[in-house]
Amino acid sequence: MLQAALFLAGLAAPGGTPPPLEHLTILIVDFVPVAPDTLKNAISLSREIFLQARIETTWALCRRKSGQWSGTWCHGAPAAVVHLSIVPHCLDKQGEERVYGRTITNETLGGLTIAIFYEPIEVASRTKFGMHPSVLLGMAMTHEIGHFFGLNHGVLGVMTSRFGREDVMRGAAGLMRFEGQEKALRRAIARWK
Repeated sequence: MLQAALFLAGLAAPGGTPPPLEHLTILIVDFVPVAPDTLKNAISLSREIFLQARIETTWALCRRKSGQWSGTWCHGAPAAVVHLSIVPHCLDKQGEERVYGRTITNETLGGLTIAIFYEPIEVASRTKFGMHPSVLLGMAMTHEIGHFFGLNHGVLGVMTSRFGREDVMRGAAGLMRFEGQEKALRRAIARWK
């Protein structure tokens, strides 16, 4: 019975063999800078959501220290790396408080780059959700990476169009998922490489 449920959820193939893990490497360029523990916890939350979709992630970080960029791949990254920048805020002030990130895509090439807007995340975490910003930051990063690989908004899970209090609570409890889009995400990552 459990095997049938896993198969229907896309977590196991017929006969009980789990699908192969895909691997994804993400380079974060932190322009804010976000507090190290906040970023570490956000990455951990995102990593768990991806693992639930059978996708292993490796994260690299570039940030400025004493006027110099330091970290892995700050001066050039391999081709198959998702580039995610954390910036203070969106330049488009209209609706900024509700927008936590944007993904630039191209119809032919797919995802090009991701921007995460930290100030609206920090404000909403404190005033709207009463949570540490690492939860919403991790969910926003995961959500935008989903868009990078062509996922659309869903009704439930990390790809919902707007995170409500219940969504953020589920994220904090480690219960946030891609909710039925796991196979499509794994296929898109495999094609992208």
